[in-house]
Amino acid sequence: MALKLTPPGGERTFDAALTVVFGLFICVRATPLWPQPVSYPTPVVALAGMILTIAGAGLWRRQAWARWPVIALMLVLAGLAGMKNLTDGIGFWGIVGPVALLWHAWAVFRHFSPEALAASDPANDGPMISLVLLLRRPRHLEATLVARYAEQVWNTPFVAPSARDSADESPDQPLGPWVMCQSPIFMVSAPDGMFAVHNHNRPYFDRPQEAAEEVHELRQRKIILENRGWLAVDLMQLSDPNATRESAYPAIARFIAELAGPDCQAIFQPATARLNPWDDTLEAKLRSGQVAEVFEEPTLVPVIQVPEDDPRMQAAVAEARQRWPEFVAAFNAQDAENFSVKAPVSAGGNTEFIWVQVEAIHGDQVSGTLGNEPVDLGDLREGSRVTVAADEVSDWAFLRGEEHTGLFSLKAIQAIQAERNQEARPTESKPDA
Repeated sequence: MALKLTPPGGERTFDAALTVVFGLFICVRATPLWPQPVSYPTPVVALAGMILTIAGAGLWRRQAWARWPVIALMLVLAGLAGMKNLTDGIGFWGIVGPVALLWHAWAVFRHFSPEALAASDPANDGPMISLVLLLRRPRHLEATLVARYAEQVWNTPFVAPSARDSADESPDQPLGPWVMCQSPIFMVSAPDGMFAVHNHNRPYFDRPQEAAEEVHELRQRKIILENRGWLAVDLMQLSDPNATRESAYPAIARFIAELAGPDCQAIFQPATARLNPWDDTLEAKLRSGQVAEVFEEPTLVPVIQVPEDDPRMQAAVAEARQRWPEFVAAFNAQDAENFSVKAPVSAGGNTEFIWVQVEAIHGDQVSGTLGNEPVDLGDLREGSRVTVAADEVSDWAFLRGEEHTGLFSLKAIQAIQAERNQEARPTESKPDA
């Protein structure tokens, strides 16, 4: 294998170079070239220096495994330095030395984790290839369970650490696809490439309150505020160097479908910042690998927050109320169908403007059932019976033949939403894993 001289990039270059220099220094320290003898057996010191030098070369090659021997030796050396302070007294270098060793161990741990290397890999430039499940509560997940999910996706056995430890196969036999590490991040080596499975017991968005305030769709806002955990499958590296990174989406979609459950709130695609409230119908679309279809249509009717003083909305409401007798006449004559009104409904301490399928009109009262699932109206659900005041109706609609009459607020909402879509969406930012 050709020696890779390209620096690992950023702070990693300093970490790797410092490790190699320190390893060589220890090797020289163990030879007669150094005038002062070492305090520990020479072979042990020489071995430690060789390990550090080799591991430093591994760090330079961006190998995630190389960080563990470096971290272990840094901790051992820091401990030995601390013990020396107890016997010889604490001096300047007695304080600086252990602190520097511990700092270097922490830097290597952070900068050379698999996810950090993947995020900084030039081959991964471009939008993140990932799908995320937002959860109502944190999920317990183990490597063996992730391996079973992966087996369903790729229809081939996967080896988890516990299974590998107890296997009877000889070390020179190939392990095949595997799952390693533990929550919050699992590394999955699959036939299609390398993937990271995230399982975090915290909200997906760094500042949920701020993110929610910038979202005008009320269902999405509620999801962001109530989110307590998340699962994700990220592409790390493809097996086929000629394949496009987007070609990994079908496998990621099938993997996410295996991870889905009743605790799911929504599915999110970081590359496009699209979020869709979770619905069981999405699972079939994910298993088919058609990611675009997952976000093509909202699973629930969007509930858009519109300023009451927006002149377009005020004009729409005014026209609906002016033409209200037209709706009443059509309902009494029953010469049309799908009679619905939009009006405020209060329950559970909240009020929402929501569509009601009209069943009866008695004077100034309109009775019917909720036409769509509310965002947060206590025990009320789609189909629940409600009564609203006729003078509070802000929009109405009915269908005569193939032509809708009403829907005055629709054009206003579409225009307002189109303006908002031009602005940067808060769901485009993802926290550091």
